[in-house]
Amino acid sequence: MKVKLLFLILSLTNTIFIFSQQVITFRGYNWRTSINEIMKNEHELPETYSTNNYYSLTYNRNMAGYNAEVIFSFYNNQLYRGTYELILPKNRDDVYYMDIYKDLQNKLISLYGEQNIYRNDPPVYNENQINTMKTARFSGSSIVTIWMTPPYNSHSNLSLMLSYSNIMECWSISISYFDPEHYNGWRSELNTEGL
Repeated sequence: MKVKLLFLILSLTNTIFIFSQQVITFRGYNWRTSINEIMKNEHELPETYSTNNYYSLTYNRNMAGYNAEVIFSFYNNQLYRGTYELILPKNRDDVYYMDIYKDLQNKLISLYGEQNIYRNDPPVYNENQINTMKTARFSGSSIVTIWMTPPYNSHSNLSLMLSYSNIMECWSISISYFDPEHYNGWRSELNTEGL
């Protein structure tokens, strides 16, 4: 009986450890997947871009009910980032774009949880949210939600961003998935203490 109990405790401990170390992938592709492997599985010719050791493939897809460009980014022929850039209509009021952002944020929270999130958006509609949108529009800043995975001080796997381009005069929404082993330098400026 003691052996069975010890085995059960070890099995549960191992399961909890594996769950806590879960790595988010992009569209089911593991990080460091090759360009050829993704092109073979996506079944159509993409738009491509390359410079030095960086390469990207762009496809048009539907994502969570929205039209989006799906961008696979590679370094040395290894997938390190995946991005959904939503294709949005222009000239809508700011609340329209925040509604989409909040819809996607809720969908991502239902998938990945609310733990270990860094966010700078007001959680509910009120005067503060309207002021946040105005500030983002005029300052060029972004409204962002970031899901972090262990170790919390150096890695991030997922970000949702709403930003305004003064040059293009439009809002954009993107969801980016990152290989935590490759792409973590951008987070060094974030104050995530206490998360």
